[in-house]
Amino acid sequence: RKTGLTVYMQSTHSGETGGLSVTFWGTRGTRMVTGDPFMRYGRKTICAEVRCGNRVIVLDAGSGLVPLG
Repeated sequence: RKTGLTVYMQSTHSGETGGLSVTFWGTRGTRMVTGDPFMRYGRKTICAEVRCGNRVIVLDAGSGLVPLG
């Protein structure tokens, strides 16, 4: 099951309507991660997913990237 905080914004530009959604994954430790890769950089770090139409941008892909998939 995917869980994350999603913010949805609607905006108008040049007469066109488009949607932008932002989902924050891994905030406040929504999923524990373990293993050697996380020993160096820590865990429970944020990952921000930005969607606009069919475009996806991932910002600051911390350990929150795990639940993003």
